[in-house]
Amino acid sequence: MLLVKLHQYWKLISYDLGSFMERLRDELMGRQASPLFVQGIAQAIAIHLARNYALMLEESLSDSPSLPGYKLRQITDWMAEHVAEDPNLDRLAAQAGLSKFHFHRLFRRAMAVSPARYHINLRMNVARRLLPETNKSVVDVALDVGYTNPSHFAKLFRRETGLAPSDYRRQRLPPRRLRISDNPQSIASFLPDFTSVGPRLPRSRFRAISR
Repeated sequence: MLLVKLHQYWKLISYDLGSFMERLRDELMGRQASPLFVQGIAQAIAIHLARNYALMLEESLSDSPSLPGYKLRQITDWMAEHVAEDPNLDRLAAQAGLSKFHFHRLFRRAMAVSPARYHINLRMNVARRLLPETNKSVVDVALDVGYTNPSHFAKLFRRETGLAPSDYRRQRLPPRRLRISDNPQSIASFLPDFTSVGPRLPRSRFRAISR
């Protein structure tokens, strides 16, 4: 976060600043002062001061260049537990004990993405897991990850994965294993016919062997 500090007052005296102040005074003293003109002059004065007389001081709220590891873990764990909720930068910054601007900057430095982008990534990861591992409809999956508009969810999911949710589920489903309980007759068709293997022994010889 940047703080602006001006030089001592005696250094502010200049022809340009004096001209701005005179024009502002004349407008305010007139019978029909224009609010738009006054606002424009005030902005011009602010820009003039910032360009010529401001000292930029970086506010260091923490000695660490990024969020401390334990605090970052708390924030990301909370975001994962509340993935279906809308991202709230005020709440996240309050949990970190920082201003919104400072928290956003430190979070982005630590995670290489903004808090909003990280939240979207969390939602997409949960959706990638739910689609192939559950029988929930695409609408229910969208609701589970915080999207009340299924069309918006499908559009975002396609943008992130290159596939529609239904196509992603179809490609990620494991191959179905055939069980005996499914169809005993179909299973029997895969078994070899032992009665047709090898030459048949004469019945008399078979009796002799059996004795």
